[in-house]
Parts: sequence; C-alpha cells; structure tokens
Amino acid sequence: MPETLRLHVIWTSPLPTAGGAMAAEFGMQSGRSTLLPGRQRPDGATVFATSVEPYTDARGRARFRGDCVQGPPDEPFLYLSHRFVGGSGWIGRGKALLTPLTAAFLATLPAGDILETKMSRLGHREPGTMTVWTPVSAWGPQHSSTRRARPAR
Repeated sequence: MPETLRLHVIWTSPLPTAGGAMAAEFGMQSGRSTLLPGRQRPDGATVFATSVEPYTDARGRARFRGDCVQGPPDEPFLYLSHRFVGGSGWIGRGKALLTPLTAAFLATLPAGDILETKMSRLGHREPGTMTVWTPVSAWGPQHSSTRRARPAR
C-alpha cells in the first residue's frame, strides 16, 4: 500500500451560493469546522485536493488517516461542505467515500499517482451508489487535472 495517497474531489457544478443577504463558503472540510478552498480549472470545475495515509489496523482492515478524513473507521469519507460564513450552520454537505480504496486496488497504482472522483451535488447519494475513484494515470498525460488551475473564488 502506498504511504500517502493524493486525492482530488472534483466539483463539476458551479460553486453553490447561499442566496439572500447571508454570505456562504464552500470547501473540503478539514477537522470539525475548517473549510479548505479548491482550485478552479479552465473548464470551470473546482478541484479540492488532500492527502491521506492508508494503513492496516491490528485486525487487518484498511484504514485512513488525514486532516480531511471524516467519519467512523469502517466508513471513512471526505466532505465537501457548504455553510454560512462564520460557521453559523451547514447549508449542505456531500461525501466522497474512501471505502472503495481497498488494499488490493491501492496495490495496483503506480507510485505517486493521484486518484480523482467527481461530485456535482450535495446531500445524500442515491441508494446503491458508490464513489468511483479513478487514477489520473488512466487518463494519460493530457488529463485536465494536469493543467494549471487557479484559486477558486
């Protein structure tokens, strides 16, 4: 298993707004309340990047550590979160599940590869759907995540 995994959650919709007079912010959640900004690509999508450390616990189960890892050990995920500025309440959150990142899958990755998943809406996923992680190397050298991105507004 790699020592560190680089993960990109790609938000493919326009960045959400709160509407009305209250300002809002959107980002990848780190810890309980910090939102990390993404980087906007030329195609309008926003990339949220983090690194996680996969490991195997004493019972042989795959686990993940990292500033942005949320949830219980058996169901870890990354949150994209939308809230009012100042942390006065969540407007919505979306989960990028880490459970598909099995030891067998991770063993097939080239060293240093980046895994990407796409998200276009917040809220609960449809029953039976999973997060699909794709290695950037599978897309070839012209993959859009390799293009220079600018900070999201």
